[in-house]
Amino acid sequence: MNNLIITTNELKNKLIKQNNKLENNKYITFKELKENIYFKYDIEALYEVMKKENVSYEMGNIYLTNLYYLEGNTKKINKLKEIHTYLNEAKLLKYNPLFKNYIKKSKVTLHGIEYLTKEEEKLLKNIPYEKVKLPTYNKKVDLYIANTIEEEIIALATNIVKLIKNNVKEEKIYIINLNDEYKMLIEKIFSWYNINTSITIAKQISSTKLIRLFLNEDTITDGINKIKEEIKTIEEQEIYEKIIQISKNYITLPNDEITKQILTEELNKITIKNEYGVKEGTIDNIYNEDEYVFIIGFNEGILPKIYKDEDYLNDLEKQGVGINTTTDNNIYEKNKLIYLINHTKNITLSYKNKTTKETFFPSSLLEELNINYKEIDNDYTISNLSNKIKLATMLDEQYKYNITNKDLKILYSTYPNINYDTYTNKFSGISQNNINKLLTNNITLSYSTINNFNKCSFRYYLENILKISEYEETFMTYIGKMYHYILSLSFNNNFNFETSYNNFIKENKKSLTNKEKYFLFKLKKELKFIIEEIKKQNTLTTFNETLYEEEIKVLLEDNFIFKGIIDKIMYNEKEKILSIIDYKTGTTNLDLSYLNYGIDIQLPIYLYLIEKYDKLKNYKIVGFYLQRIINKVPLYNEKKSYIKQKQEDLKLQGYTLASPELIKKFDSSYENSEIIKSMKMTNNGFGNYSKVLNDYEITKIIEIVDENIKTNITKIKNGEFTIDPKKTYQANLGCEHCEYESICYHTEKDFINIEKAKLEDVLGGNINA
Repeated sequence: MNNLIITTNELKNKLIKQNNKLENNKYITFKELKENIYFKYDIEALYEVMKKENVSYEMGNIYLTNLYYLEGNTKKINKLKEIHTYLNEAKLLKYNPLFKNYIKKSKVTLHGIEYLTKEEEKLLKNIPYEKVKLPTYNKKVDLYIANTIEEEIIALATNIVKLIKNNVKEEKIYIINLNDEYKMLIEKIFSWYNINTSITIAKQISSTKLIRLFLNEDTITDGINKIKEEIKTIEEQEIYEKIIQISKNYITLPNDEITKQILTEELNKITIKNEYGVKEGTIDNIYNEDEYVFIIGFNEGILPKIYKDEDYLNDLEKQGVGINTTTDNNIYEKNKLIYLINHTKNITLSYKNKTTKETFFPSSLLEELNINYKEIDNDYTISNLSNKIKLATMLDEQYKYNITNKDLKILYSTYPNINYDTYTNKFSGISQNNINKLLTNNITLSYSTINNFNKCSFRYYLENILKISEYEETFMTYIGKMYHYILSLSFNNNFNFETSYNNFIKENKKSLTNKEKYFLFKLKKELKFIIEEIKKQNTLTTFNETLYEEEIKVLLEDNFIFKGIIDKIMYNEKEKILSIIDYKTGTTNLDLSYLNYGIDIQLPIYLYLIEKYDKLKNYKIVGFYLQRIINKVPLYNEKKSYIKQKQEDLKLQGYTLASPELIKKFDSSYENSEIIKSMKMTNNGFGNYSKVLNDYEITKIIEIVDENIKTNITKIKNGEFTIDPKKTYQANLGCEHCEYESICYHTEKDFINIEKAKLEDVLGGNINA
């Protein structure tokens, strides 16, 4: 006779490892039982639902997971019936006709499952089964009460160290109920105690270099072949194998955007975890007598888990189809947690009273448990580092609040020289271990990030590594976003201004004041004028092809990527020539005086990106410009009309290749240009105010940018995030518009003095500027 053992997913893997190969055991979960009794589906069904219903990956999965519940006549259930019918007709629901006969010949056992959901009861209705009786441990359960979340983790670490000293292997220790806040604290505090753990915030591989290369190829086969050539490390080999494993399911799907969306979402789920050390546990597991379990955060509203009536099917519909309602799920979670506690020999609970942001209360479930309340043991024989940190905290309490901890005297006499109340604003750096962790993720550089780094490397660290700044969309950034969006569409054949404008407002909802609504109305009219003027400019050029909002990515060394989005690239495909245009809604800055320092070099960076862009390989750059699309209202000028001044403001500002023959192809009016600001020809050549460069000088600019990016990468890899704001005689470049002054406390000694340099001196040319 066959042995069919129904268990949880977590316990299934454990039982398979322990299984005697001579026994004819088959282990399945309730999900697999349901699929065998009814039907299962694969990725082809998801593709079909997303395509036919025009829904997202998430919504497609919601439809499929609810496809078993068809009793009733509500709008949502009728939609499920419709989907079930067309998937069934397309033979995308897979049935197992042999399973009913198999189960009749099998001895069915539930292992590690005491409580059943209503759906599970339905599945077992006509199936005789037994339950594996697990030992019950009638003992008091230890509970630690911590004042703060940090204190809770320190108590946890202390208990784990004691277990390890008693020869308990780290791999036999589990911690349950972990969120990201707990994981970050565990990673930090466990390092004080030299505890090895596999508990970290799992690193997604979706943004790694290999995944990007894979998704950039036209077909799955091309993607696999591409990344196979790039594998250099054991981790990359692991990622490659995971991609192969997932991709097998997609070979039969069409090579389109829906497939790419599904594949991208599936790849987003892949994480890489360390398998060694103290582990994360779940309440769905059953733990052996030689294993030790800690359930932390045993607070009200967290344990047991609380469900709300917010699923696709509401509670009334769930009653109709015979599955657990919200109330049923809450009771089920409570019973399951009690079962785990009562059937685990070595289990310890803890909860905290507060974090820096919230106050917590103990779980009401504690009233139903036999609790042994334990005091947190301040064992000072385990970690010197932890002791010093505790001492500093006690000294803070003493000096600031006149609270004297009973252990203050003991710790202070042991560690009299911890440099308490001394301060330096110098950044002490980050450990090599943290640098290595930083470098395992992809690091994306852009104009704004290297501008930050070169203005002050500590500012870059705070904003782009720690990401402590919160983005807030202002009215001007909202307008800039709207202008860029509409301008990217405005020269398409089917462009309609009002439709594009209304679509933007609809998709980018923002609460506006009456004053902002007034300016929005004025700026909308201004944008129409800008579009008409650019159309007039376009009649003077042979550059008849245009790319808008073109994203260019450059794969650099290790995990570094350089990315930029160029607003507008105009080109003449036949002549292989192009010009770069960046729309500006703010202050226009053409000053390349800080080129050598990598500061304010947006246009040079666009040159660099174009140089690296395979799509426009071997094109010659005729010009690179800023076009200011939001300008001040012109003042009265008796020599120029209001309209003429506005047209002047919309001229391109930047640098042009010193080749009249090529300029003419971009701007037929170049001799007294109606497109390029200050471009003029005289009997002696270019006018005094014309900004022109030769081929050598453009190449030199690209080389300077390239070298600056490489220098930045080296410093980032070395963890060089010094407080080093740059300043000139005229301006404090490093600190302007910086929101981190309250963090860095820079002093005069921290400043790095730099000097403006004329562009011709930097390039070694003879620029007519």
